[in-house]
Amino acid sequence: RHPAAWFCRRRACAAMPAAQASGATGAMTVGWIDRDSPNLTYYHAMQREIEPLGHKLSRIFYRHPGDRPKMHEIIETSDFVVVGFSWMSGEGRTYSPLNFAEFNRVACGMRLANHSRKLANHSRARHQSGVGHTAPVDQATSDGHPAAGDQLAGSAPRPLPRQLSLTGVMSKLSLGRRLEAMRRLSRRFAPRGNSTSSTPCYCGHVPLLVVLNKEYTAMPAKFHWFKAHCVSAALTVHHNASQFEAATGVPFHRITFGVDAGTFMAPPAASPTASRGYLYDIGFTGVLRRDQTANWRSEIMRHSWPRLKASGVRFFEPGLARTIHAGVAHATLGVDRYAAGIRSCKMWLSTTGPADLVGTRYFDIMATGTTLLVCNRMNSSSSAAYSSLPTPLVHGVNAVMFSSLDEFEQLVRYYASPAAEEERLAIVRRAQIAALANYTWTEVARKVMAVGRQELERSHAPAALQSSHIDTHAETALALASTTAQVQ
Repeated sequence: RHPAAWFCRRRACAAMPAAQASGATGAMTVGWIDRDSPNLTYYHAMQREIEPLGHKLSRIFYRHPGDRPKMHEIIETSDFVVVGFSWMSGEGRTYSPLNFAEFNRVACGMRLANHSRKLANHSRARHQSGVGHTAPVDQATSDGHPAAGDQLAGSAPRPLPRQLSLTGVMSKLSLGRRLEAMRRLSRRFAPRGNSTSSTPCYCGHVPLLVVLNKEYTAMPAKFHWFKAHCVSAALTVHHNASQFEAATGVPFHRITFGVDAGTFMAPPAASPTASRGYLYDIGFTGVLRRDQTANWRSEIMRHSWPRLKASGVRFFEPGLARTIHAGVAHATLGVDRYAAGIRSCKMWLSTTGPADLVGTRYFDIMATGTTLLVCNRMNSSSSAAYSSLPTPLVHGVNAVMFSSLDEFEQLVRYYASPAAEEERLAIVRRAQIAALANYTWTEVARKVMAVGRQELERSHAPAALQSSHIDTHAETALALASTTAQVQ
């Protein structure tokens, strides 16, 4: 049977074509599992755009084990599942990493192996007693010889082997038979009522996508989490996606942060012209942390800001008074005031964060259509942070960049002058075109859905079973499950 039949049986859609039932074409249902946290703005922004794209979003906040039955219901009625913030190490002080038992490779393998062992012991006892033993014609034992059902009528049944050779099983069974065995057996572990003692295994049934967060903390532990779970694909805003894939064996796809264009884009009446007046020349809001690229923000605040102010450059003063913080903090300006503040400046400073991450502020500035993005230039080892974006950031094209404090100060003075206004506005217009085409939250959500569809289609294709991220633990468990299922 086509693997999609599992979905149809669970969702009462057996009469529908497999591709339609699984969401391989048209609308899909996404199960999104969050842990309740105040730091979910990034995830909420993506989630808000899923249903406007024509898909269905089923969401749950996982708080305690009592939420698991509801979580299972969402997983079983979704085409793919997404988890993100606070599931892994380094996600927040109040959270410890979660073992996602429903997708844990070893846990699923142990459940299948234990169940398979019980089946083998039961079958062996029945076989040795000669009571009610009938072997199907297509069975084969782990050593490859014909099973008892293939012997001549009247001959004594051949004893079952006391130990199953996993090496022999691995060499003889096809990958397709292993996955089908897991699909059959894991249905025996579905929870009943409010019981949480029997945890279902969704490895091989429902694709699991993980949105990696904070790519600058506890990365070895996060990589271990990926290896321990049946992750179909991962999404990251970091430019080292290929390195993460090599470290985990999980396909990684780069996405970006996004922007709510309706909030940041200047209204038509305020569209930029050479004669348009600005309240300020440059502004900045954000946090100052030593692990940000070259600690540029702190250096600029300490050295360049006083010199520029002394030369008559106009600063966005509310930002200096209330929204520049040392350490990790949230801005105190409301989003509307923040957007209006950016649009009131000719330029706005933004630098890459920890691990050279290109943050949301880059795209907020670019979307305005009024304000020039001033950012740090990347060195050769980190150039992919800009060059691998859907529309690469290029100095003088859609941003202006600096490599020293002197260069930063020269850029600010130059683009604050009336003589550079037409040049500045040309860069601003190109930046806005790039932001609206590639960096809205709608486009980010579209990429998430495209990856989900790709993994859903892959999960329905036999060739998918040859994926490099099916590890030895899962292979061994599936082989054992397939063999003992035949013995039954």
